[in-house]
Amino acid sequence: MARPIKGLFKKELVPLYLLAGIGMLGHSVFRPILPIFTRHLGASALQIGLLTSGFMIARAFTSAAGGYIIDRGISSRLLIRIGVGIAAILILGFYFSNYYITVLMVRIAQGVCSGLIWPSAQIMVGEYSDPNIRARALSLYQIVGRVGMIASRGLLAIILLIGFNLGFSEMGGFRLTFLVGSFILGLGFVQTLTITERPEVHIDQKKAIHFHPIFILTFIIGGLMAMQSITILYFNEMFQLKPVMIVTILLIIDIALLITTYFISYLADRVGIQPALFIIIVPCVAAASALPLMKNIIPFVLLWFIIRITISAFIPVARSYATKLPTGIGSNIGFLNMATNLGSAIGPIVAGFLYDRLTGGLKISGYSILALFLIPYLIVKIVKKV
Repeated sequence: MARPIKGLFKKELVPLYLLAGIGMLGHSVFRPILPIFTRHLGASALQIGLLTSGFMIARAFTSAAGGYIIDRGISSRLLIRIGVGIAAILILGFYFSNYYITVLMVRIAQGVCSGLIWPSAQIMVGEYSDPNIRARALSLYQIVGRVGMIASRGLLAIILLIGFNLGFSEMGGFRLTFLVGSFILGLGFVQTLTITERPEVHIDQKKAIHFHPIFILTFIIGGLMAMQSITILYFNEMFQLKPVMIVTILLIIDIALLITTYFISYLADRVGIQPALFIIIVPCVAAASALPLMKNIIPFVLLWFIIRITISAFIPVARSYATKLPTGIGSNIGFLNMATNLGSAIGPIVAGFLYDRLTGGLKISGYSILALFLIPYLIVKIVKKV
């Protein structure tokens, strides 16, 4: 047990874990309030969904391009530094924004930066970790990022409470949050100076691009993952929850995900990727199908928690699988992120469209519709076993 644990904390990996924590703290502190902030600027639910879609489309193509050029000798560390530095400045655009279009343009530019940062970091984690612990290393990378996200929930609550006590309006508290996020990412840029450059890798360029069915699953999971902004709106408008209460729910769920994500990644390293995927997808489909039927806040949150568990666990397991495909790790991780991000672009559009046009629990039925596309995978696996 000692050797795997030691391997998880190699000197090359620790700065990447720290980047995940600091980066997610800065990126996540404003995300729960962005849908409400944009709503106050006059945006519809569909327009709010487009914020995530624009971000994810920009990130998708940047991720694929970044992974491709990394396999051909471009520095991962350089891409990370460029992305973090620009992202720190971009958040200030929210602070000065009074129009929806400004928020949308900033969000798209953030998607480009995100496409430079996170796939590059994931590639480095995959290359620096041993194959027998790779799912856990990628899981730990995600967990540290999750810790940063959890800390952002608490920090956001503190910022909003301070703003309230100082007499700020709700929008004033939101703008204060954007300033704090920009400062944190500035610290993240300083932290990137400690990252070790990855060794030069040469690949067969004729095998640079490789398609695999895992990308289809990743596309669907990405769509489910990106519906959080619409879910936050649902909490606020259907259950009449205040922003502080919504942040509290997100905080509790994110803490629980620290344990569940690592546990399922451990199973993937021990029993294999395919059994782990089956364990992930079955409860995801069941919970997503039942979610619109929940009229009470408690069962709704419990089912949403199950969906979040499966989505969170899928990401490191899929990344670990992608590193084992017979082509360049940069291209594989890049295209895996592209599939995730394109799914995340479609998900909010579907969710926002349904939210604007349906009533009651059907407003949140986007989860059920996307989850249906996971069923063919389950059927194929069951038929093969029979």
